[in-house]
Amino acid sequence: MAAQEKIKQTKTFTVEQIRSPIGRPRDQRATLIGLGLNKCGRRRTLEDTPATRGMVEKVAHLVRIVEPPQNTPQSAMKDTMKDTLQNTMQNTPPKTEQADETK
Repeated sequence: MAAQEKIKQTKTFTVEQIRSPIGRPRDQRATLIGLGLNKCGRRRTLEDTPATRGMVEKVAHLVRIVEPPQNTPQSAMKDTMKDTLQNTMQNTPPKTEQADETK
């Protein structure tokens, strides 16, 4: 049980490959493979350990750390706008076609 709780508490981070390893030294290619990356745009969630941090630093010019989505002011504003739009759509009565009788 203690091992399972320990696994749940480990910190993780997500890495995305943004550049190709073509023309790079073999050790950098091997590091990417060790991180589980082999094509641009691929993402992997890794444990936050000194070993994985070192690997990421070694190929920092080929990868980027993806930040988890946070409730930033922009995303909060988008959420508010979505909520307002949904509420407006729900509260608006359906449109009925009316004939022009003003002729």
